[in-house]
Amino acid sequence: MPINPKADKRLFMQSSLCALSALMGLPAAHADDYPTRPIKLVVPFPPGGSTDVTGRAIGTKLALRLNQAVVVENKPGGNATIGARAVLNSSADGYTLFYSGGTSITTIFNPPASAIDLMRDFMPVAPLMQGGFGLFINASLPVSNLRELIAHVKANPNQLNYGMANPPTTLAMESFRARVGLPMVGIPYKGSNPSTLALLSNEIQVVMDNPISMVAHVKSGKIKALAVGSTKRMQALPEVPLFSDVVPGFTTLWNTGVWARTGTPAAVIEKLNKELNAILPIQDIQDLIVAAGGYSTGGTPEDFRRMAQAELDFLSTSARAIDFKPE
Repeated sequence: MPINPKADKRLFMQSSLCALSALMGLPAAHADDYPTRPIKLVVPFPPGGSTDVTGRAIGTKLALRLNQAVVVENKPGGNATIGARAVLNSSADGYTLFYSGGTSITTIFNPPASAIDLMRDFMPVAPLMQGGFGLFINASLPVSNLRELIAHVKANPNQLNYGMANPPTTLAMESFRARVGLPMVGIPYKGSNPSTLALLSNEIQVVMDNPISMVAHVKSGKIKALAVGSTKRMQALPEVPLFSDVVPGFTTLWNTGVWARTGTPAAVIEKLNKELNAILPIQDIQDLIVAAGGYSTGGTPEDFRRMAQAELDFLSTSARAIDFKPE
């Protein structure tokens, strides 16, 4: 059979490129082909919570947009580090994504041995929602707004107890106390449910927490909502003012969105960002975000990086101010 030098050369080049891609861990297919198999969306919290519920809904919509299955996998524990490590132990190809705020996996809340460097180890894909922690009091407390609470606490130093439900909300509360000078007694609890029960029973009189866990109690009149730390009022509690209305510039923001492992191809990040932003205006997604106590954001990966960095800076400053040490 006669030899075709041009065909042989073309075959050699194709084989060499495929081999090089495999050696370098690069995807053989173009980003235009992504995804060619199911995507895993890791949620670092148990099933049934607001992050899980919104994550599943977003995963369902994303699957329709990409014409490929998106499987939500819950990996709770370790201040979200168990879920984060599951993503970091996967390939950087966009087929295993992380749905979370991200800040809880850092050295602010975890010892260095178990913590993860969010900005080094992960790439932001898209910011999806934002909200702020709120300040809540037992309804029997004789105050009706934030200014009255501040005056009441200062007039009765160390007579009121406040709940410490988890590290992020505790740091937000400590930052607020330091900002306005509130002499109170902190009582630690293992999560929001125990601290909410303590607030209802008047074991504690004040707590900083995610507003969504308090909406029903506020509407029933058992708990009063005095302020939220977002940049706009909550749709679920529109009558509740912002912290910044009383303490200029003070926020207690949290952010939630999708992250990918560092090294994921830029074209894949761009495609995911486009599709996730397209999902946000859908009404049932909007309804779930409101039900989770937030509001939709959307934006570029760089927008998400700035938002997450601002949250990290706030929490880091608060931790240093009270000499907070992760356990």
